Amino acid sequence: PDEERKDFVFDPVKYLDAVVMPWYRNQDQPQYFYVAEICNHLNPKSSFPGYDYKTFEEYYYKKYGYLIQNSNQPLLDVDHTSARLNFLTPRYVNRKGVALPTSSEETKRAKRENLEQKQILVPELCMVHPFPASLWRKAVCLPCILYRINALLLADEIRTTVSREIGLGMIELNPDFDWKPLDFGWSLADV
Repeated sequence: PDEERKDFVFDPVKYLDAVVMPWYRNQDQPQYFYVAEICNHLNPKSSFPGYDYKTFEEYYYKKYGYLIQNSNQPLLDVDHTSARLNFLTPRYVNRKGVALPTSSEETKRAKRENLEQKQILVPELCMVHPFPASLWRKAVCLPCILYRINALLLADEIRTTVSREIGLGMIELNPDFDWKPLDFGWSLADV
C-alpha cells in the first residue's frame, strides 16, 4: 500500500455510495464502514478533535506510523456497517414486543454535527469495497429474508399435510387466496 499511496489522487466518484475498509487496522477482523459524507471542508492538515493531536495527519502518524502523502484530499465521515444481523424483530422492540430505549432525533443530530462523535477516515488509508453501500445494506438482509421464506414454506407444508391427513380444509389454495394478517396483541404504534 505504501507505493500506491505515493501516487494517490482522490476521486470523489469512487467514494459515493461506497463501503470502505481502513487497511491499517486489524486485518484478521476487518471493519467496514459506509461513507456517509465526503467532508470537503476537512483534510489531513485540519484540526483533530480533542487535545491529544493537533491535526489528523499527526494522529495517523503517531498512532499508526503512517505519513499521509496527499495533504489536499478531503476526509470521509463514515458510519459502521451494521453488526446487527438479526432483522427478525425491529431494532427498537425486543422479541417479546417490549420497547427498547432509542436515541431522540436531537441526540442523533447532535452526534452527527459534533466532530468528536464522528468517525473520520483518510481515503488514502482505505480500500474501497467493490460492493456499493446500497447493495451491501440489502445483502445483509438476505439471511433474514431467506429465514422468513423458509418458515413460510414450512408452515404451508405443515398446513397441507394436516389438511390431507385429516381431510379438513383445502389442500390446494386458490391463487387469489389471501391470508388474514397475524395479530400478536400489540402493534408498533403502541410502542
